[in-house]
Amino acid sequence: MPVSDATDDYYDYARPEVVALVPATARRVLDIGCASGALGAALKASGGREVWGIEINPAIAARAESRLDRVLIGDALARGAELADASFDAVVMADSLEHIDDTGAALALARRVMTDEAKLVLSLPNVRHWSILRMLLVGDWHYTEAGIMDRTHLRFFTLRSATRTLREAGFAIEHAEGTKIAAAPPDGFLEGLAAVLEKQSLDASSLAREAELYQFLLVCSKTGGG
Repeated sequence: MPVSDATDDYYDYARPEVVALVPATARRVLDIGCASGALGAALKASGGREVWGIEINPAIAARAESRLDRVLIGDALARGAELADASFDAVVMADSLEHIDDTGAALALARRVMTDEAKLVLSLPNVRHWSILRMLLVGDWHYTEAGIMDRTHLRFFTLRSATRTLREAGFAIEHAEGTKIAAAPPDGFLEGLAAVLEKQSLDASSLAREAELYQFLLVCSKTGGG
């Protein structure tokens, strides 16, 4: 979701960094939480793909209907149950998994509709971002209109917890990267925090790298059979 406060543009981001991770070989794509269809439209424009979407907000979904091949309006789990098994070459969940109460069921839906060779492309906000750590250390926890602390988020992820959640759902991460925002942590903040953690015998080896990532971008494949 956008970093700035939510406006009509909240639903209308094409997300080129996500589009770039969808394999060129994917001809049929499902976008779960497609919003106004900007991302799906970019996918169609970049490779002539067939793109379906699921969107819970009827007014926003109406905009997506003019951009995508088909839009299912309503709860993702309920409408996703109507989709055939192994019917998509890629599934995209760009800042949508954190809005769904039953994470396991959402990933099970994605896995069911994917072909064996399909990829799951995820964008997840990083609750280990330095701004969130700093807020917690001063004893605060407040929601915003958009961003990591979007008031509509039901789930929060670090890279480790996302990896575990995906593994338990039958996925393996093939590629991981992240996005950053312009604001940098205060001088010495992460270094000082790492030093304190190390004194408590806590592993802080990944802190500096991960705490500057605002979102994780993940490409996953199915593990096992089915």
